[in-house]
Amino acid sequence: MGKRFSFSFFSTDDFSLPTLARLCEEGECLSVVTTPPRPRGRGKRLTPNPVDEFAKRMGLPVIHIERIRDPELITRLRSQAPEFLITLSFPFIIPDEILRIPGWPVNVHPSLLPRYRGPAPIRWTLLNGEEETGITTIIMDRKVDAGKILLQEGVKIHPDENYGELRERLSKLAPEIVIRTILGLKEGSITPLPQEEGRASYAPKITKEMVVIDWNRSGEEIVNQIRAFSPQPGARTRYGDRLIKILRAKLTDDRLEPGKIGARRDRLLVGSGTTAVEVISLKPAGGREITGVEFINGFQPDGKSFEA
Repeated sequence: MGKRFSFSFFSTDDFSLPTLARLCEEGECLSVVTTPPRPRGRGKRLTPNPVDEFAKRMGLPVIHIERIRDPELITRLRSQAPEFLITLSFPFIIPDEILRIPGWPVNVHPSLLPRYRGPAPIRWTLLNGEEETGITTIIMDRKVDAGKILLQEGVKIHPDENYGELRERLSKLAPEIVIRTILGLKEGSITPLPQEEGRASYAPKITKEMVVIDWNRSGEEIVNQIRAFSPQPGARTRYGDRLIKILRAKLTDDRLEPGKIGARRDRLLVGSGTTAVEVISLKPAGGREITGVEFINGFQPDGKSFEA
């Protein structure tokens, strides 16, 4: 069976790899546009990003760019004339001169647009304690994540689901939605619908300050913060002079002063501005991930405090 469409794929992030793999099964990949290898790690060795690495392993044509308005990129895309330009987890805003090249410029976004436009939708969804999210495909225009909606599919968020788990689930949901979008556009069975601007919200970049736990906040807010930053970079607190990453926690009906630690048999409790939080797992700086019980046994924290 021949390829059903041609496309150029713009991404830098491993979240997009299941979608790129699925697109290559159905369509002809004319180019993968991504950033060049960067110095990484202690040795500052030049290392390709996950999309670059995957594309080369699959024998796909790669175009490295430092800036999106690269004249060579525009020339190459025009010569390739892809039917579809697909962007997913791409750090640049696509200019009009590129958007006009393909038949359809499609962006794939991990939220239920118009909610959580911007670069960090999954983390903000969890920070705000949302119960549902999803994948949305849109026709790109000059406004970020504001184009007309093509397809949208929602999923329920599990009560204890963290960022890593939800991100993986959404990355596996995206491929089939993208394929349905492409085939629907080719067949003329999809009608693009404007987003409801009155429902729009923004998910800005995450800052270093946002990972620090303020134990005066409500227990619910703290648990959501821990979910949003687990497994990486980890919501952080201090125990004496030691940095601690809290990786998994849940709400309780117990009460303790904010930051105060209570060791209750096999439960590690920490007070908040409302009810106490039970810490399920955590990672002391320089150490491995341990359970709350292991922390109780190894650090004897009962009656002591976590601090920002």
